[in-house]
Amino acid sequence: RRRLFSDSGVVEFFVKLKDGSVSSVYGFFMKYQIHHFREEDCIDTDLASVMPINGKTNYCAHLTLTLPDTQIPYTVTKIWNEGTRLEMGSAAPAPDLSVLEDRNLLKTICQISGEHHDESTGSMNLNL
Repeated sequence: RRRLFSDSGVVEFFVKLKDGSVSSVYGFFMKYQIHHFREEDCIDTDLASVMPINGKTNYCAHLTLTLPDTQIPYTVTKIWNEGTRLEMGSAAPAPDLSVLEDRNLLKTICQISGEHHDESTGSMNLNL
């Protein structure tokens, strides 16, 4: 049996809108977009250990709209454990826009969502 390893994922965020309602949005992120406030948090290399799927930890993030009108419209430019940030008395980390320069970013997101991105037109199609 092989051990699974992940270095990227999709997160669901709940965003409070101007009218007071809450909307859920999805964002793609790479493991290196996680900001660690403590040295000991940097040791684990497997994303599943760093951010367990059913964890109760409150995360905050900087998001950039990269693929509007798709299932995963946002790309995370920095994500962090908000409880640890508050405990350490640290400021929120700055976004890291280098992920947006990854030429395979849109292709990777589309593979996850089952959508097709036509680079020549910028249009999206759902692969059924």
